[in-house]
Order: sequence, then structure tokens, then C-alpha cells
Amino acid sequence: MEDPGEISDDLYHTALQDVADVLGALSLEWWPCRGTLIALLRHGARSGSLSRGLVDVVERDIDLMIGVSSEADWQPTGRAIEAQLLKKGWDRCWTKSSAKFGSDWQFAARRDLLYCVRTRPAYMMLDVTSYITSEEGYVYVHRLCKPDGASGASGASACHVPRLGPLQGADGSLPKAAIYPLKRCLAKDQAVPCPSRPLETIQAMRHSGLETSCIALPDTKGRQDEASRHLARAGLQAEDLRILKERSAELDRRGFQSMSPYFANCTKSQGRIMSHHVASCRIKSLDVP
Repeated sequence: MEDPGEISDDLYHTALQDVADVLGALSLEWWPCRGTLIALLRHGARSGSLSRGLVDVVERDIDLMIGVSSEADWQPTGRAIEAQLLKKGWDRCWTKSSAKFGSDWQFAARRDLLYCVRTRPAYMMLDVTSYITSEEGYVYVHRLCKPDGASGASGASACHVPRLGPLQGADGSLPKAAIYPLKRCLAKDQAVPCPSRPLETIQAMRHSGLETSCIALPDTKGRQDEASRHLARAGLQAEDLRILKERSAELDRRGFQSMSPYFANCTKSQGRIMSHHVASCRIKSLDVP
């Protein structure tokens, strides 16, 4: 896990196909999140070619959200996913809580995360966050309830959603309108479910270290692969922006979610975005119209 090594686009998308097949067979509600979602919005794949032979390799792991109807449903769902992935050659899965060790929530929060790994022909990790599809207008990851059904003052609910875990960037919950109706993202040769308002889901998970102010443009921060190091040294140019915009327009034309709505975000705060990307990508002669 500490040194997963390089992986090709073909191996990445084969692993994603395994996961999509399993989740589809189990009739689960799911969609890509974080880096995987950014990659599919930007390139319709986990990476995309730019000018001068540069490649924007956005992701290495597969980041997904999976919705279940109740907390009790999650553990058997995780076991079912593992059983089916093992049949496809994956090695193992395990669950853990997103509550930090030593925090006040360590023993109260459920084991909401699922990790699955495949070590052959290359190391691959599936990183899943589960959420609960409540009857309210939002979904949540964690809900804490008082024992024995006790109610709060003035008859208040005995349960509350804390600002905890993967959605803490949105105070622990995510409006259903950000997810539904589910739309489509392109993942190389396959269509996968995609949230209705992708940026809102990415911003809700921004505590994970993602920079959300200008997701339409590549950012090599934290990436260790050779292609990303090359991109960081070379920097972006205006031709790269043209390529990215044309790629998003093509995704739009084919009915997939894309970065098209988000290029304008870079314009509104261009000075700050430019300085951020100069630090990580050394953008050169880039004008975001």
C-alpha cells in the first residue's frame, strides 16, 4: 500500500470494469467520487493526453460512493462485494471507520469505509465510502443516536448527523439533489453512474486534500508517477487548455458529465488559481477565457 508502483490505463479500467460488474450484479447504488470522479469529468478516463506528449494521470485508486438504505445493510453489502470480487481474482476486502483514532467518535461511529485490493497483475485498490439514503432530503455517512430511543429536549430527535467522516466538508451530509437523478460518466469504454451535481459532491469531500476551486485544470500536487512529474516540470500552456475544453465538449456531445461547467470557476478567481497551479504545475502562458 505504501509503494503501489505504476499502473497502466488498461489495468486501471479493467479493475474498474470488475467493480462495475459486481456492483451492477448486486443492484447497488454507486458512483465515482474524489479523484476518480475528477478524472472521468476531465478526460472520460483515468488519464488524458495534453500537448507536447504530456499526460495528466489523475488517479491511481478507484474511489467510489455506495448508497445503502440503513446502517445495518452495510456490513452484509460489504461482504457480498468482497465475495464477488474474490471470484474475479481480487485478494481481499476489509472495513474500517473514518472516525480518527483517539477522537471522541472513535467507538461510536460505524465502520463506513470499505477497502479492497488486487495485487496481480498490478497492485490496485478500491476505496469505498458508504452512505445512508435517508428519508430526508439528504444522505449521510454517520448518524449518532441516543440509547434506548431517548429523545432530546422539547421532543427533539434522538439522532443527529455529526460533522464527521468523508462528508464533513458539507457538515456530514449531502443534499440528495447533488446526487439524483444519477447521470452518466464515461470511463474509457464504459458508461458508469455519475452524480447530478458533481462539483457539490467533490466539495463535500474536500477535507480529503482535494483542491476544489479549479478542478477543470490538472494539478499534480501529491502525485508520484513519472507522467505527473513530467507535467509538473513542463507546466501547462494555452494549447493544453484548448485540448481540455474540446475534450469536455466531446463528452457533452455524447451525453456524459464533463468539466464544461467548471472552467468558468477558474476565470472568476484566476489570480489565485494561477498562483496555486504555478506552485504545483508551473503554468506558463495560460489564459482562461
